[in-house]
Amino acid sequence: MTQMTTTKAGPNLGARVEGLDLRAMTPEEVRELLVPLLHEYHVLVIPGEVLEADELEQFARAWGDLLEHPASRVEETPYVQVIFSEGEGDDRLGQWHSDMTWPETPPIITMLQAHVLPSEGGGTIFANQHLAYETLPEELRSQLDGAKAWNSGKAFGPNMPDTLQPAIRTHDETGRKALYLNPVFTTEIDGLDQTSSRELILRAVQHGTRPEFTYRHRWEIGDLVLWDNRSVMHYPIRDYSERRALLRASSPAASRSEEETSAWSSSNWSSNGGAFVAISPIRSAAGAGRDHRGCGPESVVDEHAAVACARRDRRRVRSHPHRKH
Repeated sequence: MTQMTTTKAGPNLGARVEGLDLRAMTPEEVRELLVPLLHEYHVLVIPGEVLEADELEQFARAWGDLLEHPASRVEETPYVQVIFSEGEGDDRLGQWHSDMTWPETPPIITMLQAHVLPSEGGGTIFANQHLAYETLPEELRSQLDGAKAWNSGKAFGPNMPDTLQPAIRTHDETGRKALYLNPVFTTEIDGLDQTSSRELILRAVQHGTRPEFTYRHRWEIGDLVLWDNRSVMHYPIRDYSERRALLRASSPAASRSEEETSAWSSSNWSSNGGAFVAISPIRSAAGAGRDHRGCGPESVVDEHAAVACARRDRRRVRSHPHRKH
């Protein structure tokens, strides 16, 4: 490992961490070097070489046990997912949200690495929910303190659970409080009617996403961005019309119950709406710029084409193991 350097990415959250060899990091090094930074900055940006799916899984496991996702998964492992989009007109989670607030034990850490990017746009905004809570108007805070909210995973299939989560979440390692409501998965405040619930959730989200609480990340190929779902919400910006593909891994808060494990099993996965995407990490061709990443946006029109394109690039990379990409 070279000398690690850390620079702030934004005034109120985010840090850029350089000088790390993610393939070689041990769980001890993650706990010593990265966990304290994540607690301080909530979002870490680690630029570097694109990782294969199994390499991303290995690094993610240094943070703890991994969580499967019911939507999509790569061919090599159920613990790494593909975040695939064609941009404008594709509204899959193009809203403010915290990841997977609907399992009984939501994920602590989410990490994404950019493999294919549009020639422009496609950034992600993060919002500091600790600052959001600390600046809540007293009237709004009094309604949310101690409240619980229903969160639903039914968008991913009928077997996905609905669970009660605190509207204000206390970080179990730092003790800081944070808003924990989002317009994607939070359906209602327990004890309120639907209209009153939606009004309260909307007010909380509008406050929690004020510009001064945010950091906007502009992706580069190889960027690995990881964040603490106990501390932030994020918003993937749909301001592009070309292909964008990132790989994701998530670490849960604790072991799941038997009921959760059953609902997430491979036998139930397809009935829950899961889409198997046999796509592997795509590396940019030698000398490629922002107009050509991986197979290039002009080559890919859907996920099936992405599969063929990814496999072609993977063969090229493996046949030239010493080529720089």
